Amino acid sequence: MTGPGWYGIRTIFRFDGVAASGDAIFEERVCVYKTSSLDEAFEKAKAEAHEYVDTLSSDEQPCVFLGLFQSYYISEEVESGVEVFSLMRESELGDEEYLSHFFDTGRELHRVTNEE
Repeated sequence: MTGPGWYGIRTIFRFDGVAASGDAIFEERVCVYKTSSLDEAFEKAKAEAHEYVDTLSSDEQPCVFLGLFQSYYISEEVESGVEVFSLMRESELGDEEYLSHFFDTGRELHRVTNEE
């Protein structure tokens, strides 16, 4: 879909000099935009990504936009519980291996729950 509506745009950022370990921290963000086209949504996401970098960067702790945009057309009006992003990929990995490889490497900064 490339017409008018809501779009979720995923972007990736790297923060240097933030982690106590000295490693970089990567952030994935999904922002939503109501636009007349996918191209307009990408332009808004690009502007927002650069503004985000400008706001958060310093000489000691730079924030770098990695240039990745992934889009998702939202077919409903945005309200509580509406899916705003989806990414599907092929993989030979089993469930636990898939989650460990892509989402739970042990180095994420997140809260863990045991809900299924």
